[in-house]
Amino acid sequence: MELYEVMRSTFACREFTGEAVPDEVLHRIVDNARFAPSGGNRQGWRIIHVTRDEDKRALVASMDRDLERVGLGRPVRQLSRLRRKPVEDILSRDRWA
Repeated sequence: MELYEVMRSTFACREFTGEAVPDEVLHRIVDNARFAPSGGNRQGWRIIHVTRDEDKRALVASMDRDLERVGLGRPVRQLSRLRRKPVEDILSRDRWA
C-alpha cells in the first residue's frame, strides 16, 4: 500500500474482535515501529505481548480507566470512507485566518 493511500484509509480503532494477531504480523509491526522518531533517539518504549486472558484482565484492572483497552488487533469493523475537513478549512497562507 502506498503511503498516501494508508493515510487516507487509516482510522482510530477502539473496538477489536479479540482474534489473536499472528506472531509474524506482530513482529513485522514492531520491527517497523521501532524506526519511529523518539525524543533524543532514546527509544524508551518497551512492549509487553500479553496473551493469557487472566493476565490481560489483571493488567486492565491495574490500569487507569482511560487506558483500559489493548490497542492492537483486528478492528470489529473497517471504515471505508473517512470524513475530513477540506484543505481550505485547515490551511492558511502567511497569516492566521
